Amino acid sequence: MNKPKAVLFDLQGTIIGDMKYSPLTGNTRLLEIAVDSQDIQVEELQRVAQAIDEELKPLHESSLIEFTVQQFNRLLYDRFNITFPISPDLVEMEFWKAAVQFTPEPGIPETLQTLHSYGIRMGVVSNSSFSGAVLSSELQKHDLLKAFEFVLSSADYGI
Repeated sequence: MNKPKAVLFDLQGTIIGDMKYSPLTGNTRLLEIAVDSQDIQVEELQRVAQAIDEELKPLHESSLIEFTVQQFNRLLYDRFNITFPISPDLVEMEFWKAAVQFTPEPGIPETLQTLHSYGIRMGVVSNSSFSGAVLSSELQKHDLLKAFEFVLSSADYGI
């Protein structure tokens, strides 16, 4: 069998797993950095977030359109007239850092090193609502980013 010239990896469940996701914690962090949080309680914000998610679910399931975290945050926080002193990219990153925790899948560092030693090019393609920049930061956190030539998320294109 000939060796492959390149390998594309999915992110979640392939490279990183054991995801812990707490949107309540993410939204708590965003309210901490908001310019004008209007004294909104995070539980109320989360209730509205769940309602928006339910409204969007049929659209997401019936099409190839990706509702990104940045778009979702805008829908949510605009309803409360809440703004941030940082860019939408940084708002997304702050949410991720507070809400999401991953660990590398067993054997991934060794697998990536072996593929690299054979000169096999590697990239990541993910159907995440988080941007490639956010996913890259997670890979960097686990010292895995250097193995990949690129990290691409469907959120980067909206489809």
